[in-house]
Amino acid sequence: MHLILLPYHRYFDFRGRSRRLEFWLFTLINLAITFLFGWLVLALAPEELHALMAKDQLTPAEAEQLGFLFFQDTAIFLLTVAYITYSLFILIPSVAVSVRRLHDINLTGWLYLGFAFLMVVPILGLFAPLLFLIVMMLPGSSGANAYGDDPRWSWHS
Repeated sequence: MHLILLPYHRYFDFRGRSRRLEFWLFTLINLAITFLFGWLVLALAPEELHALMAKDQLTPAEAEQLGFLFFQDTAIFLLTVAYITYSLFILIPSVAVSVRRLHDINLTGWLYLGFAFLMVVPILGLFAPLLFLIVMMLPGSSGANAYGDDPRWSWHS
């Protein structure tokens, strides 16, 4: 439980190191919450909304109707607002735990900004997320490094 809550306790902490387990628990829990929000929106959506979302291309009138239907339903609107609020709430801890994870591998946290930049570059943007995930899977450096003590032995203290 400690590792699940640690990224929230270290909300604005971009210093130090984070274990793989801390990073992946945080990432997978947030991914599950995102899927839950999406599933709830789809489950509560009216049939007309499902029909429009299934189309390959929408006319401008259909796109307008899709937006109207999406925000007409109060439950869907509130879920959307809740998801946007949740996304903004986890934005900083997501970046912070990623930077600390890079520190654990003995890489600079500025590399995160490099990955973010690569994700918007055409063609490279297809490979940058995969490369980022591979880097996040690398084991941390053993013992102390330039960014602090080994978190495998200091997280419980």
